Amino acid sequence: MEQIFIIAEIGITCNYDLELSKKLIKSAKESGADAVKFGIHFPDELMSDTSIDYTYDTVNGKVTENMFDMLSSATFTLKEWKEIKKTCKDNDIEFFASIEGKTSIEWGEKLGFNYFKVGTWDVSDVMQLEQLAELNKKIIVDIGASPEQEIEDMIKIIGPENIIILHDFHTSLYSQMNMSTIRYVAEKYNVVTGFSSPSTYDINDYVAVGLGAKVIEKRLTIDRNLDGHHHVLSKTPSEFKEWVLNIRNASKSIGKYGISPSDNDLAERTQWFKHLCIRKDIPAGTLITKEHLVCKRPEKLESLRPKDYKKLIGKTTKRDLRKNESVKLEDVE
Repeated sequence: MEQIFIIAEIGITCNYDLELSKKLIKSAKESGADAVKFGIHFPDELMSDTSIDYTYDTVNGKVTENMFDMLSSATFTLKEWKEIKKTCKDNDIEFFASIEGKTSIEWGEKLGFNYFKVGTWDVSDVMQLEQLAELNKKIIVDIGASPEQEIEDMIKIIGPENIIILHDFHTSLYSQMNMSTIRYVAEKYNVVTGFSSPSTYDINDYVAVGLGAKVIEKRLTIDRNLDGHHHVLSKTPSEFKEWVLNIRNASKSIGKYGISPSDNDLAERTQWFKHLCIRKDIPAGTLITKEHLVCKRPEKLESLRPKDYKKLIGKTTKRDLRKNESVKLEDVE
């Protein structure tokens, strides 16, 4: 990946409304994102206990729903998914989804996904990982909740060439966010790494760029006031567009490993750097000491550089030299 692969996460903020989904797809494309990520849910294949509740934040406070009912309403028919796929194709943006279970993987194949997303809570599901490995597709995985052994086992199953690991966390304690995981995993396991950004907070996204993230996903919503969860954690279209631009610019600013002054720095060098000159008037025949010399702006390419001052110490001036005059080797003997 030559530039950071940016994913607009709209799997929940689309509210599983077809027209809203199309608006989000177009907004993601206009922002400069590379892909949109949805979620394909089959709660019967995901949950053994259908009584579990889920509490989430909205702009109007906390809301609690039955998780099974919530996921049951967060669905499209295969026909609707194909319509979404067409909208993505028409807008020239990558389309894929988080999967949770055998049927969602099968639907992803029918929809022609180039990528499949696995949430952090599914890293230990070896059976699902083995099914995904058979596809020989790129698998994007969040790893925030997993110990390293589970992650290592997962990499072995999928293969380092087909896995993209996104650092993820579910904490408000900065001391436990551990962004260095991005670089650690990339270097130790030789895999592509990135960051799954959890909220509208941007600082860690830029930290991720500095740590070598090649993939970043961020939530996008049409309006944070919409009913449903994750809207309050998402960027609005104008905010998302600005964020994408900032990520692109942050990525460019990393540059190459080493010291490389900019073209403008080099051009301005002649104005702001210094050359070697005379501190005060001195007559011919003066034995030059360090006290006779000073470094002043601007730099003059034909003059001696500051580092050359020792070449003059102990030499005798052949002519009168004036204050601020550039001194050359031919002026001394």
